[in-house]
Amino acid sequence: MCHSCHTKHDRSRKSRRQGENSDMTAVKISDSAATGTPVGEALRVTGSDAVQWDDSCDLLVVGVGLAGASACLRGDELGLDTIAVDRFCGGGASELSGGVVYAGGTHVQAELGIEDSTENLYNYLGYETGSLISEPTLRKFCQDSPGLITWLESYGVPFGGPVALRKCSYPPKGHYLYYSGNETTPDGKARATPAPRGHRALPTFKTKERFSGVFIMTRLKAAIAAARNIRTMYQSSVRRLVIDARGQVIGAEVWQMRPGSLAARLHRRAYLMGRPLTLEALGINGPLWQMVARLERKYARPKLVRACKGVVLSAGGFIHNKAMMDRHAPLYEDVFHQGTQGDDGSGIRLGVSAGAVTTQMDTISAWRFVSPPYDWPKGIMISPEGRRFTNEEQYGARVSRGMYEKAGGKAWLVLDQAMVDSGLADVATGELQDYQTMTAKAWLRAAKKADSIAGLEQAIGVPAGSLQGEVRAYNDAIAAGETDPQGKSDAMRAALVKAPFHALDISNKLVAPVAALTMGGLSVDEATGGVVGEDGAVIAGLYAAGRNATGMCSNEYISGLSLADCVWSGRRAAEAAQ
Repeated sequence: MCHSCHTKHDRSRKSRRQGENSDMTAVKISDSAATGTPVGEALRVTGSDAVQWDDSCDLLVVGVGLAGASACLRGDELGLDTIAVDRFCGGGASELSGGVVYAGGTHVQAELGIEDSTENLYNYLGYETGSLISEPTLRKFCQDSPGLITWLESYGVPFGGPVALRKCSYPPKGHYLYYSGNETTPDGKARATPAPRGHRALPTFKTKERFSGVFIMTRLKAAIAAARNIRTMYQSSVRRLVIDARGQVIGAEVWQMRPGSLAARLHRRAYLMGRPLTLEALGINGPLWQMVARLERKYARPKLVRACKGVVLSAGGFIHNKAMMDRHAPLYEDVFHQGTQGDDGSGIRLGVSAGAVTTQMDTISAWRFVSPPYDWPKGIMISPEGRRFTNEEQYGARVSRGMYEKAGGKAWLVLDQAMVDSGLADVATGELQDYQTMTAKAWLRAAKKADSIAGLEQAIGVPAGSLQGEVRAYNDAIAAGETDPQGKSDAMRAALVKAPFHALDISNKLVAPVAALTMGGLSVDEATGGVVGEDGAVIAGLYAAGRNATGMCSNEYISGLSLADCVWSGRRAAEAAQ
């Protein structure tokens, strides 16, 4: 039971940039995903005594991905009686992720001979966060960065080496520290000394999973199960918040499948069967997700849970909510939806039901990676009009933004034979991840090729002279020692001269989908994670973390920054609520 019913809050503190970045297209509570959690208007009562509560706690955490797990475990450390609610069994999109935490000045780097510091990290991250995050908050995040790794290690999540020193989308087999952002690009190097900061969790058990998110979340879920102050309400979802006459969030209406029932067992089995990303890519998990939703509608029952010190919304993004995607990010309608059925925007809509505002809702992190093979970014990417549109060596999220916003989501990667040969040599080493090898081979099998650039223009159907002009400008700049027009570093440039020439269709395809996550969310107070209302004041008793909140990765995404933000913002919310 809760120790106190007094919530600490500060209505005078306003979220930075409140009003500047509020979304012009408002989030609608009614924008429910077809197989998602329905969210209703908040239950407004005169006070806590007016409600017949079924349970109570200090801290109610809604969603147990990495952000929610971090809030739960930090709450446990602080002695907060915590209830963890998750629509399924915990893990969320974090469990399906690469398991990379972006951090600088860590003991892992030092032990591997990598020189870095929190100040160097701060100098670099300003490039990614832009003006979205205030300088004091960014500095605190960077100062806390090494501690995020050691905190996860304290719960049995291991980090270490070897380090991969060649820029890649995900480290090769057997490597666990790498350059996971734009550190080595000219823009990145102008701000800070490059250092590999993508800390990929080491394996903790044998599995066919190729990504490390499962190793992080398995350990944290075990810690939650063993924690003295945490109770779990799995296979449950919050459909309404409870708000008193002062406007303070004092609890929630939680709909739960009866633990151990046949319906709950079927629900769990259908979810796990439909969760694999391969089924999502093939588009054949729909019936399983529909079964999950039907079971919830028929068998879940409501419970009113009192949250004496606060509710933390950490239920993931909205990539699986078509209505919200159509409203906020229509350019990205064809992307591969990275995440789980739980990424339905319900946490964001719960915040809006309490009067919250949102920011960055149109920011989508979609990833088109072309490295490894390591030399392929030395080619050029062109639009269907035959125009080069981006710096090819950038992190995949920046590449995809150019592809979707400047090229309509369609693009070709143009290589010469020397680059193709180099790529095949990389594949032959056997060191690349299996999916990287499969993608490279699939692109080459379907590639158009010709003995001249003019012939390649005809083969891919771009306007006559367009590709020839781009290749000529690219090659001439290299020969003259001039800066690349798109800002690519000299080390990642090579003239396209050796025939035959190849054009790889790098648009979103089944064999190589462009995966995406949503980055926008509820506007929060940077010091506490308290959710900000329409009047610019913090809504008492309500916090947001991870992808329910605007955070460190909501301007530009790089691998590991979202998970690092999940740990940091989840812990921040629990500390503010105590």
